[in-house]
Amino acid sequence: MGQREKERLKEIRRQMDATRRGEVVKFDEDGQIEVPSRPVQGNTGLIIDSKGEYAFQMSPGLCVQPFEAARPRWPLEQEKLSQFPSFELFADRGRVTQAQGFLRPSGLRWYAVSVEVPEAYPYSMPEVRLPGCELAGAPHCYSGGRLCLMRSGQWSSNFTLAFVVAKTAIWIAKLEVWRDSGVWPGNEQAHGTGLLSSFLGV
Repeated sequence: MGQREKERLKEIRRQMDATRRGEVVKFDEDGQIEVPSRPVQGNTGLIIDSKGEYAFQMSPGLCVQPFEAARPRWPLEQEKLSQFPSFELFADRGRVTQAQGFLRPSGLRWYAVSVEVPEAYPYSMPEVRLPGCELAGAPHCYSGGRLCLMRSGQWSSNFTLAFVVAKTAIWIAKLEVWRDSGVWPGNEQAHGTGLLSSFLGV
């Protein structure tokens, strides 16, 4: 990794630290939050899975399976999110508010990812942003930098934060193709009309 890329990532980490709400949390099997004795700052490691994040983007293990439905939600979320080792959960006043980490879907560059967890989660879809990434003019991106990963009507409470991170990895890979070619690859739908035949397309 060159010096310029290191400096860019350092600045992105600084920006992410500034937007974090709460402390890093872990959950026990009963779903109880285990909060560290002090806040952990800048502890998001730049780790890429040997297969690459993009390689396992939509495995069934990213969603809540019927046999898992009785398990406490947050330990299950934590387990599934561990497929993306750089990601951490953050909680404020006993509620999970964010997941943050880094992705490098194509192996070209790292992207910081911030997932805002709504109060009504998992019945409401999280919002995803890429701190430090210039998205002006990019398709499938709302004003304010929020990514359009799917329509809100396509969201299911069986989807997890790991599913959202995987969708984000796909979105980033498509962004890189669009930047090189001017064409957004794969299935698309007009915003505000119709439903995708499958939730796997962006």
